[in-house]
Parts: sequence; structure tokens; C-alpha cells
Amino acid sequence: IRQTLLRLAGVTSVAVFMNLTDAVDGDGVPPHAVECLIAGGDDQLIFDTLLASCVAAGIPTHGNTSGTSTDSEGVDWTVKFSRAEEVPIWVKVTLLKLAHEDADPDTYPTDGDDEVKDAIVAYGDSRPTGWDVRSSKVAAQVNGVAGVLEVTACYIGTAPAPVTSTTITISTRQRAVFDTSRITVTTSDGTP
Repeated sequence: IRQTLLRLAGVTSVAVFMNLTDAVDGDGVPPHAVECLIAGGDDQLIFDTLLASCVAAGIPTHGNTSGTSTDSEGVDWTVKFSRAEEVPIWVKVTLLKLAHEDADPDTYPTDGDDEVKDAIVAYGDSRPTGWDVRSSKVAAQVNGVAGVLEVTACYIGTAPAPVTSTTITISTRQRAVFDTSRITVTTSDGTP
């Protein structure tokens, strides 16, 4: 099921929870059912794929997103899957940079702050559901931008103006979401 869903256009991650017992499990999945936690992809395409993969085999689906899919005989079926709860992440980065000089490719570019923000967002977008957010990992993305000499502080949080580098715990049913509008970059000149 997971591999089939991962082949769909736009789907970036899939976690499958199966309950083979006769009672609702600790994750809230009903007896003998399957819940697919999916990031990305088109809802209808996912409904149709789950109908072919699960419902047609007699396996009920469970989730917080519900829709209808029609089988080959024209019968409509209710199909469900889940979307992860999105946890917005705020980042505040302070760094030392090598001052811009037109002739030196190793200096901090004029759009360096935007490059820092884009690097952090690209990193965040590549992370699957359920992965914690660590300040050191975010700072590592900043170090990849030309001209960054040192990240002197990297604060992360789930509210504006973070003041700590404490790891943000993300549950198996959540996904950390980064956006350039929630990233603040403060720079000062340094020497190598």
C-alpha cells in the first residue's frame, strides 16, 4: 500500500497504520482497518488508489479526510485517509558573514538572507512526517550558503520570535512546516 501511494504524483511521504486486532487500537484505528497518513498528492487520486488497494480487498479505511471513489461497476465507496497535522516552525538565525566583494565568490551574496531562508525551507520540505526539529540541523543548512562564516545562534519554536534552541518534538501524526515568512536572519560582518 505504502509503495503504491508513494508512486502517486505529488505524494512526498506515507505512513501506514494497520490494526489487525478486534478492538480500536491506541492510535484510534478501528478493528481490522488501515489508516494511511499521507503528505502531498491529489485527494481524489488517493481515494481511487486506496479503493483499488484496500477497499476492493475488503479492508476498511480510516482517517480524517473522507471522499468517494467509484469502482469499475459504478458503485460509490467512501474512502478515508489522513493528512498530518501541520506544525508551523519559526526560526531566528544570527550569523557572521564574509562581507560582499564583487570579485570574491566566497563572500556573502547580496541576496544572502534570502538564500539562507530558502535553504532552511528546502530542508524543511524534505523532512517526512514525524521527524523532530533540531536547531543544529537547521543551522547546518545555513552553513551551506556562500560567505557564512559561523552561525552564532539558531533559535527554533512553534510561535513567533523563538528564544531557545530546544528540540521541537513532532509526533508520528504531525509534520513540521517551514516558510520564509517565519524565518528571521540577522547578520554581522566577520573575518575568516
